[in-house]
Amino acid sequence: MVFGQRLKKAREYAGLTQEQLAEKSGIDQRTISKIERGDQQGTTAIVDLARACNVDPGWLSSGTGDMVIPGSSPPTQGKPPTQGESMRDAVAARIANIAKRLTDKERLELLDKAIELLDRQATEAGKGGATGS
Repeated sequence: MVFGQRLKKAREYAGLTQEQLAEKSGIDQRTISKIERGDQQGTTAIVDLARACNVDPGWLSSGTGDMVIPGSSPPTQGKPPTQGESMRDAVAARIANIAKRLTDKERLELLDKAIELLDRQATEAGKGGATGS
C-alpha cells in the first residue's frame, strides 16, 4: 500500500472528509486530495495528519507497524461530534496551524491574549454576564 492509500484509509478510519482532515491537520484539502490520488508522493506534515486521524505516524509514513495506536480508538468513536465540538476542533486546528508559523515570541503573545480572554470570560461569568459560549 502506498502513502496515498494509507492516508485515505486513515482518514476513513477517523470518519473524516478531506475537508475535515484539512481543518484538523492544517493541511490544504487540495494537497490531501493530490496525495490520496497519488499525484503527490508525500508531505512533511505526516505527524499532523496522523494526529488528526488518530493513527500511528510511523505506519502512515512507511506502512510498518499497526495503523491504530494501541489503546486508542477513532476520534469520532462511532458518533458524529456535536456542532460545538466541531467548532472547537476547527478553531483549535486553525490556531495550531497559525502558531506553527509564528516566532517563539509571537507564540507567547498569542498565549497571553488567550489567557486575557479566559480571565475576562471568568470575570464576566462571575458578574452574571454572558460567557461567550
